[in-house]
Amino acid sequence: AGHTRAIKQRRNPLPHAREAQLVLDRIFEEVRSTPRYRRAFGDLRRKFDEIVQRLAAEPAEVVMRHPATGEPTTVLFDGIAFAEGVRLQLYQLPSNRRLPLLLLEAHAGDFTALAEASIASSRAMRGIIAWGTLMCVTASEDIPRIDPDEVEAACDGTFLGTTRVGTQMEVAEIWPVPPVPASFAEPVAVDVPTLLLSGSHDPTTSATWGAEAAEHLPKGLHVVVPGGHGVFGPEVDRLQQSFLEAGEIDELDLTEVEALQLPPLVLPRPK
Repeated sequence: AGHTRAIKQRRNPLPHAREAQLVLDRIFEEVRSTPRYRRAFGDLRRKFDEIVQRLAAEPAEVVMRHPATGEPTTVLFDGIAFAEGVRLQLYQLPSNRRLPLLLLEAHAGDFTALAEASIASSRAMRGIIAWGTLMCVTASEDIPRIDPDEVEAACDGTFLGTTRVGTQMEVAEIWPVPPVPASFAEPVAVDVPTLLLSGSHDPTTSATWGAEAAEHLPKGLHVVVPGGHGVFGPEVDRLQQSFLEAGEIDELDLTEVEALQLPPLVLPRPK
């Protein structure tokens, strides 16, 4: 069963919508279950749904600072832009922890901070990701293994919907790369010590990916760290260094990493 799950899991970007929804749901639950957050943000899940409904009926007109010139610029912020903006804020802890505040402001009719944060994140991502290379990889290794008939069910009930996977599949149809052999998706299984690290709030490759990889690594140790897409910090650095020096997983001291906690959510300023 684990073998089959692992093969089906690694088919980007099909899982992105569900993974991002799971992280957003965790934030909603964090707000609901923490009294000070519940007082500050109210029913954030309901407010989120109301934002989606409003933007579906009519895009918001947002006056924001131009990211290059700083000049006031008017943009239309529709439902797709909103969903992508939310997705980008989920990637790292600083923006993840600020997202409820941005949603609270958006629900009150002010999309400025969310739009500016979304565009800033998008511009930063475009500066570090080679999009042609990304398409060469996914159009060859992942997308050919996605059945178009499963896309709706995979994305149903998520705030991202099918937009991302549908668009990328359309581009893949004309991208000039051959698919890899079917055996490419076979899980890696090696009998060597392996340390796997996952972020607890990763919106694209959740901790289940690491857990499933560990099933095929008899000397693997999977550690979930409070974090987003990639985990960092001196505690993680020391754990990695200890692993490299020891060459084994049995005696690793996880005390520091296990004591880590998520930073608090950013609260609205008192009025």
